[in-house]
This record gives sequence, structure tokens and C-alpha cells, in this order.
Amino acid sequence: MMFSVVWFGLSVITCCSLAGPIGRVLGVIDYPDGGRHSHARPTPLVGGIALMVPLLIVALAEAVWYGPAGSIFLVLAIGAFGFLLLGWYDDRDHVPPAVRLLISASLCGALVLLQPDLILTEIDLAPDHPVRLGMIAVPFTIICLVGLQNSINMADGMNGLVIGLAAFWTGCLMFYAPDQLQLYLRFMLLGLLILLPFNLRDSLFLGDAGSYSIGATIGLLMIYCFNVADGLLPMLTVVLWLFVPVVDT
Repeated sequence: MMFSVVWFGLSVITCCSLAGPIGRVLGVIDYPDGGRHSHARPTPLVGGIALMVPLLIVALAEAVWYGPAGSIFLVLAIGAFGFLLLGWYDDRDHVPPAVRLLISASLCGALVLLQPDLILTEIDLAPDHPVRLGMIAVPFTIICLVGLQNSINMADGMNGLVIGLAAFWTGCLMFYAPDQLQLYLRFMLLGLLILLPFNLRDSLFLGDAGSYSIGATIGLLMIYCFNVADGLLPMLTVVLWLFVPVVDT
């Protein structure tokens, strides 16, 4: 356990410390333009890569460890890889919004179909009056995931904001997540806390690779924890957690 924590922490720190060279190799350096990109100097967009690549490896390891009972980890790994790839390409070459939306919806749809516990089957905001979603459950879940992902991407305009929100959400989820997810969430929280000071010092940005993959991962975790918590995690609580970035969008 201790070795895993040290390995994970060192992996994130090393990637953050080498953000400049990694950003140049991957072609994801954000240059100031005096307008929307108003930071002081060229900044690598590798924060998401520094966090999500080690986390992807953790998910794969846990998928192997738990076998069929740990199918959620395989879904998390596939989602992290897919959205990291999409975000990296968007950071480098700027994917048209309609294409990006279509790819995000398709990937979220595939993940939901791979793991039935990711499907929102009802809206349960009023006590004892749940609204059954029936045939629209899958498309509704996809809309929620893609919507959250884009709201988190839009919130990524100030250093530390998305990382801080993600750390808050991860900490909240630890109170409701099943035992098999606790280690994954602890690694995610550790990675976010390591990433935060590098981002606050303008050493790196999350980039779309970070906001897409973190947003999708948070969305998947929230739905999964809600569905397996047997009513212990109220839907209204999740709505309140996400209230600010969603309303802001």
C-alpha cells in the first residue's frame, strides 16, 4: 500500500516538474495572446495528463485485482483514456465543437452501456415521488454526463478552480462510495492536491485533456456511487454539489 502511494505521488510530481518538456513533446503549450489567453508566459497544458495517466494505471490495476466484480474500474480507465486523447487533440489542433460534442456523447454512451450501474433510472428529488425515466434513462444519463463535462470545462478559466472543485467532490464521494472505490478516490484526491500548487503558480494548466477527463470521471463516479448507495446518497445532495458550475454554464 505504502509503495503504491509513493509511486503514485512521485509519478504526478515528476510529470508536473517536467511539464515544460512534456508539453513541448506533445505539442500542447498555451501561448499568451493578450486576449482570452492572458497569462504571463507560455504554459504547458499537461496538468490533466499528470493526474489522469497515473490514475488510469491505478484503475487498470484495480480492474485486474477485482476481476468481474470491479468492472467499474475498467469503465473508468476507458473513459480516462478516451477523454484524455480527445482533450489532448483538442488542446493541440482544436476539434470543432460539434465534432467534440458528438465524440463525447458517443463515448459516454458506450461507457454507460458497458456498466449498467451508471444508468440513471429515475429522478428522485422529491421525497417519495421519484420520476421513472424508462426508455429515456440512457439518453438522459448521457446528457447529464456530457453536460457536467462541459460545465467543468467552462469553469476552467481560473487557476485552482476546477482542481479545487474536483478535490471537494472527491472528498464528498468518499463518504458514500463502496469500499472497493475508496483507494481509487484517495489516489485521485492525493493527485489533485499535488497538482494544485503547480497550477496556482502558473507552472501548468489542466488543458482540455484535464477538464474533459476529470469531468467525465467525476460524473461517472457520482452516478455510480448514487446508484450503489442504496438510498444513502440523496440525489438532491449531488445536485447541490454540482450547483455552481452547472448554473454558471
